[in-house]
Amino acid sequence: MKNIPTMLAITATFALTACNDKPLNAPPAEVAAEPSAVKPPVPAAKFEKWQTPQTAVPQTELCAIDVINGAPPTPTVIVAANKPLSVAGWVSSENLTNPGDFGLTFEGRANSFIVNSKTGIERPDVVEGYKAPGLKSAGFAIDLATVDIPAGEYKLGFIHQGALSAVTCAGRVSLTVQ
Repeated sequence: MKNIPTMLAITATFALTACNDKPLNAPPAEVAAEPSAVKPPVPAAKFEKWQTPQTAVPQTELCAIDVINGAPPTPTVIVAANKPLSVAGWVSSENLTNPGDFGLTFEGRANSFIVNSKTGIERPDVVEGYKAPGLKSAGFAIDLATVDIPAGEYKLGFIHQGALSAVTCAGRVSLTVQ
């Protein structure tokens, strides 16, 4: 009988060690993602100075700007300088395939700018409209932290590398920066 307190102490120590000090209904521990499964951060979109091509560049009508700052665009959209800007839509190559890399152009009277981006958002509506499976991921979404270009009016458009040369597409939207 003298050994009962010692036996209880040993039993309690063994029980706590065996259950790892966790209650029976504790949630499972989180599993860390494999390093290869972690995606690197996407670089922030930014404006870069751009020179409008001086030579004739083939132009298509295979593009659209569907949304600016969460709303369908009107022919002229007014945005405030130094505020965020988001633009979404789609762009196609001349042979109805996804161009991948492209530039969203802002052509002004005194200055022009470009924001380089990539397609990759699925657009089943574009595939159906053009009967072109190659446009499955021709959509894009660009988020700019701030509109850091001079005040003025800019025509939006697209430029990307075509089969033989650069190809442009008019976005049919003007952006007025105030």
